[in-house]
This record gives sequence, structure tokens and C-alpha cells, in this order.
Amino acid sequence: MGEVYRAHDSRLKRDVAVKVLPADVAGNPERLGRFQRESHLLASLNHPNIAAIYGVEEQGGTTALVMELVEGESLADKIARGPLPVDDAIAIARSVADALEYAHERGIIHRDLKPANIVVSREGVVKVLDFGLAKAITGELAESSGSDATHSPTLTSPATRAGVILGTAAYMAPEQARGKTVDRRADIWAFGTVLFEMLTRRRMFEGETVSDTIAAILTRTPDYSALPSNTPASVRRLLERCLDRDPKQRLRDIGEARIILSAPGGAESASAAPIAAPEPRRSMLPWIVAGVAAVAAFVATFVSSRHHAAPAEPIKYLQRTYATQTIFQALYGPDGETVIYSAASGGTTPYLYSLRPEYTDPLKVSNEPLQLLSISSKGELAVLTNPKWIAHRMFTGTLARMPIGGGAPREITENITQACWHPAGNELAISHLVDAVWRLEYPPGKVLYQTGAYLSDLRFSPDGKHIAYFEHPFKFDDRGGIAMVDLEGHRKLLADGYWGEEGIAWSADSRTVYYSAGTGYSDFSIYAAPIDGTVRIAAQSAGGLVIHDVAANGKWIATRDDLTRVMVARGPGAAVERDVSWQDLSFPNDISGDGRMVLFTESGTMSGNNYQACIRGTDGSPVIVLGEGAGIDLTDDGKWALAGISPNRIIMYPTGAGKTIDLATQSLAHVSDAHWVVDGKQVVLLGGAEGEAESCYLLDVDGKTTKPVGEPGVLQMSPSPDGKKILMVDADLKLWIVPTDGASQRVAVPDGTSPEEGFAGWDRSGNSITLFERLRIPCQLEQLDLATGKRSPLFSITPPNPAVLYIAQVLVTPDRSAYSYDAVTYLSRLYTLEGAH
Repeated sequence: MGEVYRAHDSRLKRDVAVKVLPADVAGNPERLGRFQRESHLLASLNHPNIAAIYGVEEQGGTTALVMELVEGESLADKIARGPLPVDDAIAIARSVADALEYAHERGIIHRDLKPANIVVSREGVVKVLDFGLAKAITGELAESSGSDATHSPTLTSPATRAGVILGTAAYMAPEQARGKTVDRRADIWAFGTVLFEMLTRRRMFEGETVSDTIAAILTRTPDYSALPSNTPASVRRLLERCLDRDPKQRLRDIGEARIILSAPGGAESASAAPIAAPEPRRSMLPWIVAGVAAVAAFVATFVSSRHHAAPAEPIKYLQRTYATQTIFQALYGPDGETVIYSAASGGTTPYLYSLRPEYTDPLKVSNEPLQLLSISSKGELAVLTNPKWIAHRMFTGTLARMPIGGGAPREITENITQACWHPAGNELAISHLVDAVWRLEYPPGKVLYQTGAYLSDLRFSPDGKHIAYFEHPFKFDDRGGIAMVDLEGHRKLLADGYWGEEGIAWSADSRTVYYSAGTGYSDFSIYAAPIDGTVRIAAQSAGGLVIHDVAANGKWIATRDDLTRVMVARGPGAAVERDVSWQDLSFPNDISGDGRMVLFTESGTMSGNNYQACIRGTDGSPVIVLGEGAGIDLTDDGKWALAGISPNRIIMYPTGAGKTIDLATQSLAHVSDAHWVVDGKQVVLLGGAEGEAESCYLLDVDGKTTKPVGEPGVLQMSPSPDGKKILMVDADLKLWIVPTDGASQRVAVPDGTSPEEGFAGWDRSGNSITLFERLRIPCQLEQLDLATGKRSPLFSITPPNPAVLYIAQVLVTPDRSAYSYDAVTYLSRLYTLEGAH
């Protein structure tokens, strides 16, 4: 498949793995197509146990896949030293099963699972590598990859060394060895052979030649007597089900294997009483006697269990709230029973509530808006006064301390987004925006970590040694990873590449971080990330779960959050609005100058971690998918669209016929916004170096950066219709007009803006802009004259759903004859969980 190099990304300051397609085979359409399929498939996978792809680079005719560098030891090398301890083998197999289950649910099978493609990192995280032979069995990728299993290089590539073929052939399912069409059950077979090899250090099927190996797969009976004597009976049964030659009789779903290996009563500990390996069959009489004895033992065990051993208890979910509201933060008080939470019953203004076990209904704690941040061991609240909603569960406001029993808050510091108490209860770690740079500080003033993007959900470990938090590569987008930092600023990434992530808590022993993440809000699960172990799923439910807190007594708080996002448009001359949503999370990015086309992003469950940039007519005509990425901006004529794929990668998509262009934006560590300049030959970028405030830059579409524009510390920007000036919003929410030619200085707009206002568009003359009140329903649109600061009302928007939380974005054409917007609803139910771990 190519040569793999260790490389260093000087822009993002990280080591990566670079897989380069050799020049001598780059002209081979089959090999090139296989390489491209690998990149597409890997890009659609985002799981802590699957090696991530960062991008595809092309330069001078060389194509390279930039991937996560997993430093550690391959499973093949571990096995070469001897059989793995049974408990270790089960733990690794569980992580592999979790990774395969994730891929299978997305229609992707691996087809080349083997110990050499599994690595255990230095931190103990299991990573499945090389989906180069994977095949999409559903959707658009299936059509491009084909369904013929004989296209695998395992069977057809004459350039592959015999030893590599032999190593791959030993793990092929019978139907794959015969060249038949394969499905996810081929991965289940390979999983069984890998688990067997971990336990025995022996390949289950091998021979001196490829033909001998395939013959063994097709004819030889597995020798389960080679398993260690302390192999749990459930693992033996699992192997038998995985290695049934008849696919119809084989284990149907790899998720069943994960459940068996995860259940406390399913895969018994290897330290339990050993199960003897079965004796070779000699006569019928011993088997009959054994059968009678087995029935008697079963009856005795069943009767005994009625009085002694109960099965493992499932997690108990107790619903505690029933009101129509959005819950932003919920925490246990020091007693481990009282729950304090902040919530909004309409809009985004939060109030504090208290729940006690003896009361069914929550009690309102304060009549003033307050956002809960943290509760100390001494029973003191950290809250935000005058909270202004930013995004997701995040607010900005003035940090204050407040007694848990009631009383007025004592204000401390302004412009804080989040804070958490040290376990001693005397000092707070804080997160806030300083000169457009997001900083994590402890104690306040000492910077432990900072980023030009943003971070969220601070949480101290109970032992006070670490702070866990989420890192997000795109500003106010909750994609990203989870990390922790110690009090000297040493950072460790625990997991990365999630579609979305919300909520963090620690185990009482400070060894495990719990967090919620998933591929869509409706399927958020709670993950457990040991600080020196393997990530696992700790809790799931029908609907998304967001963890909020874990008490010292083991009880959890979680919410089930149902989020919907509806995209609405009214085209030129239309009498009424039209719902132009596509899937579950559609939101508009730009509207064409004539008001007939909307560029939008589909970010729902089926869109993948990089989202999908799409266009659709305001008349509701069919959706056209331009490609992966989040939509950003359309040219005025609607012929070209910009989309962001990675933190510093911007793509030009033609909306009709034409070639996709990858802009040269890698000189910046992150790019949070991009817009066309008047003629479509230049793009203005908002980005910066790692840890630095963002600035604006002009970039020619041919890849030559022309110059920086304005000063650092820009939060938002938008060029005027004639391209001669750029409207910028600084960290203090002041508006500035900056000329693109650099001939004159920036000019302040007399009236600034506020967190509740959003930018909806310019007028054609470039003398005024349209602003909207995103947190107020009905949503009022106003015209702001840039020279005088005078405001004039235009019209208002009332979403069809009365339960709308807020309007995220409004787009208005320069002549204000057409518009599009998206309305967000967010409904929470609070639960306490018992039995989770």
C-alpha cells in the first residue's frame, strides 16, 4: 500500500504518520484507487480505538495520507513474546470489538484485521490501523469501492511479498478465502482468530504456503484445547461462535462480542475457578454421564442462585425533572444527594434550581439569572452573574461566589466563561477569553494552557492533581478531543476526533475521566477514559446522554438532551417561508445574491465528523452535496463555495461543473472563518498560529498569501460587497471598518454589538449592515448605519415552533428580498444513575 514515515507537523506541533504512495505504482489505477478509497473511508471514521486521519496531501505528483502517529507496540510483537495474560487479552479484544462495531454501524468493514494492524499505544490505548482493504457496504462509498472481494490485494497483488500474503491469509474468513462477497461477518471471523492467537501465541490456521493456509481455513477443525486452562467459559463459547465456517451460523454482530467481554457476569475474570479444556471424544457413555451431570449442576446452580448469587445489576435510571427546559449544568452538593442545576425554561436565560430526594419538584434558588459553574467541597457555589449565552452549554459573565444555602453572590472577575473549584475548596481554576485567546488558568493569572480556538468543561480531579477539559479546533463548534493538564502545565490528550462532546466528570479515585461524546446528539454515550488505560463506553441509553457529575458515593447525574435544528427560507417573491432542512441538523451558511440558493452545512448523525457542505434552492429543490466540510461562504453569483474541513484547511467547491481547489492555508494553525472578496479571486481568512489571537489575512486563490489585514484579536469579520473594506468585531465586541488596501487606518463604528446579536448581511451599497437578535423570539432584524451608528427596524421573524430556544443564524440578501435562518430547540431531562462505573 505504500511507504510509511514518521513526520513532524511544524504548524500544529505534533508528530504524525505519513503514508506515501510509491512513485513506481502511482500510475497503477487499481493501487491509486485503493489508496483514495482508504483516505475516504478513514475520514468517515472517528473513534478512540481507530487511528485517525488528519488529511490527504498532494505535492509534485506525490500523494500522501497524513494520519495519527500511534506510538507503542503492535499486537503481533506482543504475541511474539508469548501468550498474553487472559485478562489483558480480553481487555484488548474488547477495545477492538468496540472499534469494529463503530465501523460496522457506519457500513464499513475492515477485511484485513490481524495482530500487525492492532497497536497498543504507550498510554495503553488500543488502536486499529489500516482500513486500506475496508469496503463500504452501504451508501455512496459502496458504489465507488465495488462489492467484489477478489479486488483485495491479499489475493491478487503479485507485487506483495509471500510472507505478507501468508500473514494476511491466516486471518481470512472461509468465504473470503474462496473469493466470495464478504460482509461484517468476515471481520467477526478475523476477530476470533486474533483473540485465539492472543491467548495461545499460535495462529489458528497456517501452513507453509498460501494454499496450505487457505486449505486449513476451509477444512481444519479449530483446536480449542490449546487455550489456557483459566480461559473463561464465556470466552470459549464466543470463540466457537466467531469461528463457525457457516456465516449464517456465525456470531451476527461484533457488538455482541463487546457485550460479552464487557459484562461483569459475562466474561468471568481469569482469576475465577479455571474451566478444564474438553477431553477428546472416546465413547458415548462418558458424554451421556457428563450430560446428566451438567443438567444436575445447572439445576443446582439455578436453585442456589435464587437464594445466594444475583446477576449483575443493570444501571438504574431515575428521572428527576419533567418540565420543558434546557439544562446547562447539574452538580451534586457536598452531601452527595442534593442536586443543584441551572436551566432555562424558555430562551437562553438560566436560573438556579435545587433538587432533594425528599421533594418531587425542584425549588428555584434565585430569582436573578445565574449560570452554575462549580460547587466546592465546602458547599460554596461558583456562578456567573449576568450570564450571556455563547454556544452549546457555555456562557460568559462575571464570576461570583455564592453560599449553597442561599444569599447574594459576591462578584470576583468579569468576562469568565467557566470555572471549577480545587477539591480543597479555596481556589478556582478559570477559563476565559483574553485578547481573542482562550486561556485555562490556575490559580487565576497562571496560564496552564491556551489556544486560539476554544476549550470548555473544566473539571478538577478529586485529588487536585489534574484538570480535565475539552479541546475544540473550531471556535464554538463542539467537535474535538478530551485532554487533561497538571498544575505545572503538562498536557496529556486522552482521546480525540469526536463529532461532538459535552460534559466531564471524574471518578472518586481520580483514575478515570468520564465524558459524553458521539456522532450525533441523539446517540451521545458516556465514555470512561482511565488516565493510563483504554477508553471504553460506560453508559448508553435510547437517546443521547450527557454526564454532569459523579458523587463520592458513586451516583451519577446525566441529562438526556433532544436537539433539533430546522432550516427555513423565504425566496424572492415568495409569500411564505419554507422548511428547507435536509436531515436532522441543517444550518445555513450563506445565501446567494439573488436569494435563490442557500449554502448550508449538514452536521447530523449521518454526515460524519467533518460534516457535509451542501446547496439547496430556497424553493425547496433537491439537495446537492458539494463534499465534506462545513460550509462557509458563497460567491455573489453562487458559482463557488468555501468549506472548512480541518482546523486549517479550506476548500473551494464549484456549485456546478468544475474542479475542487484546496487553498493553501496551512501556514495558519487554525482558520475559523473565510469569505470571498468581491471578484472571487481572493479570500479573506480569519486565523492564527497555535496559542495566538486570530487575525485577518488576504489570500489569492492561486495560493499566494498577499498580506495581513488589520490588527490581531478579531472574533468575527465580513468583507463588504465591493471588497474594499472588512467589518471586524474585536474581543470587546466593538465594530471596526478596516480597508483591504491598507492605505488608511481602521475606523470605529459608533455603535458596537452584543453577544445576543448576530450579523445577517450587508446592504448592496456597503454603507449599512443587518443585525438580528438571535436570543429573542420573535427575532427582530435591524439596519445599522456604519457611519452614524443609527439603527432602524426592518422586519421580524417568528419560527413556526413555539418551543424554539434560539435562532442561530439569519442570512439576508443585500436587497433584503430573501432570507434564510435556522431555529434550534433543546429539551433536557435530568436523571440520576446508580450502578454505573
